[in-house]
Amino acid sequence: MGVEKIPVQRGAAQKVRRDAAWVCRSPADWQDRTLVLSDEAALKIYVNRQRMRLVELMTTLARPPTAKMLSDRMGISASSVKHHLDKLVSIGVVEVDHREHIHGILATYYRVTDRTIVLDSTDPALRPFTEQIVQDNFGQLLQGALAALAAWQADPDASWEDAWGLMNSNGAIFLTREEANALRRQILDFLEEHKTPRPGAEPVRFGLVSYRVQED
Repeated sequence: MGVEKIPVQRGAAQKVRRDAAWVCRSPADWQDRTLVLSDEAALKIYVNRQRMRLVELMTTLARPPTAKMLSDRMGISASSVKHHLDKLVSIGVVEVDHREHIHGILATYYRVTDRTIVLDSTDPALRPFTEQIVQDNFGQLLQGALAALAAWQADPDASWEDAWGLMNSNGAIFLTREEANALRRQILDFLEEHKTPRPGAEPVRFGLVSYRVQED
């Protein structure tokens, strides 16, 4: 068929900038599943609207894409996408999944790391990066949700059941420290169990944010 799949060793790819790009400070049971960006150089690479958009797109695809595939979806040149991918690979956010010889041309397929990407929230100096990521992520999420809502509203044959995946809820609940930590673990476990594409499942973009109200 003219296609030869070449596997990539994970160990070599994950050694890149491990000493500088992240220092895991999450709870022990999440250390192996979390990529904490704590180096300013790595954060400057990651906190880039085009690269964050690239990562967002990759998380919604059922299969690892090439730079050309991403270029077609994003409307920018394949060389620009390749440049952004190389930067993201250098900090461990994106990995090379495999390579294929297709009609004599070697194509590289990429995927986002399996680990949850977070910033080192213990360092006040990184707050500007945190604020930009939160604003950009929720801005993109809001645009996507409003576009999905408009598409559903414009379909005269659509029912409430067709609006699955669309959800907006906010308010206040009362929790103890133990209940809040248990809820966090339940949410993270649920997300971990459902982050892999499977037959019959479609990607659903989400954003979760909460805070404890401090009494005066």
